Amino acid sequence: MRGSTPKYPDDLIHIDRWMCSNCGLIFDFSPESAPDELGWISYDPPLEDVHIWMDEKGNYHEEEIERTEICPRCAYNLTENPLQRVFVSSTTTLNDIKPLIQQGEGLQIEFKVIYPETDIKLAKEITAFANTEGGKIFLGINNNGEIIGVKGVDNLKGKDNLTKRIRDLAEKIKPKVDISVDYVSETDIYIVIITVRKGITPTHEYEGKFYIRFLESSREATPDEKMRLYLDLHEKKSKTG
Repeated sequence: MRGSTPKYPDDLIHIDRWMCSNCGLIFDFSPESAPDELGWISYDPPLEDVHIWMDEKGNYHEEEIERTEICPRCAYNLTENPLQRVFVSSTTTLNDIKPLIQQGEGLQIEFKVIYPETDIKLAKEITAFANTEGGKIFLGINNNGEIIGVKGVDNLKGKDNLTKRIRDLAEKIKPKVDISVDYVSETDIYIVIITVRKGITPTHEYEGKFYIRFLESSREATPDEKMRLYLDLHEKKSKTG
């Protein structure tokens, strides 16, 4: 569970969280922080309790007993099934992201007013970013950069449900993409940021289709573009090998 921490670009300050591998619930791993500091449920990792007992001769003995942790939402055994490491950003206000919004849509920025009606529209963007230079998808902002806000994420349950929905969608992209889901707010306005890291190999597909980012839009790659990406990947492997 405590693997080495991947190095990500510091375009936003990323910190680790931990997610139930069964239901997708995200925890605050740090016991010292306030339980609801960033909107996540606090979590103490499984530890070993010490049971002290005395034998017939009056000698004291210590016996370590493993304590079982379970997910509070789905009762999954977290001791036997370690949490998955995920990354979120410590950004908490709209002022932190306004410089990015002012850049407008482009190679690494996409605006959407709401979660798309069909999964393909969002999956296409995530896949394209992973195959190109990575980027951020903002939910709650229109094409003109006007902040509209997302409804239903003003509480922990709403954030949890939307995060799980996005991650479930991302799981359908093969090979697996590396994303984080972040929420920023100002008064009653909430923006959702999906950060997509550039894939180690630009070979990600959704439902058998290969998408790339071109200028401010995402589209299916042509056979020539797909071949060029594969050749570039092969060349990089040859140089490093």
